[in-house]
Amino acid sequence: MPPAARPPRFRLVVFDLDGTLIDSRPDIAAAVNLALADHGLPPWADEEIEPMIGEGARNLIERAIAGRLPEGRLEAVLAAYNGHYGRHRSERTRVYPGVLDGLARLSGVARAIATNKPAGLARAIAADLGLSPLIDLVLGDGDVGERKPDPAMLDRAMTRLGGHRESTLYVGDSPIDVETARRAQVPLCLVGWGYKRGEDPPAAYHAERFDDVVELVLGRV
Repeated sequence: MPPAARPPRFRLVVFDLDGTLIDSRPDIAAAVNLALADHGLPPWADEEIEPMIGEGARNLIERAIAGRLPEGRLEAVLAAYNGHYGRHRSERTRVYPGVLDGLARLSGVARAIATNKPAGLARAIAADLGLSPLIDLVLGDGDVGERKPDPAMLDRAMTRLGGHRESTLYVGDSPIDVETARRAQVPLCLVGWGYKRGEDPPAAYHAERFDDVVELVLGRV
């Protein structure tokens, strides 16, 4: 008889979205600059917008207009950004190499997304890019009381999908993800692609390809 299949190392994997599963920088940058143009401001270069991403749309727009417009204009620029991004959310956004095949290989493991994008927008993008059939739960801003790095999204994913802290892995690309995993008391796999912000912060695991994440979850490395 062949040996019994080895059980996976983790029962639940929670993924960050932007910079981890998808490269959404082109569409985010375009929407920011369209919103700025609506209010008479010059554009930022894509590489200048990249460090602003990761803590939700409000923080993104606060950073984009800081020192350029009075704070009282924030809501109007944010509304313009949300409109532009909603209409053009997936025009140039791409799934990172290996993600779709890798998620399919994890079919025996519960899979969730936790993102600071508005929840409805996150689910729409997941559907646009073919992620929805491969993900059991998508959580975004508005689904729980707090945004990351608060652990509320990871706690909700564990409650909904039956994971425990010791059997849950969080996968992300940024210092916010490091802090989210720390507060949730779950191990983190930090990916080597995504939106770099200086030196890699400490993490229990590192991955340079999505296949590395899959092998880690399945207990093959």
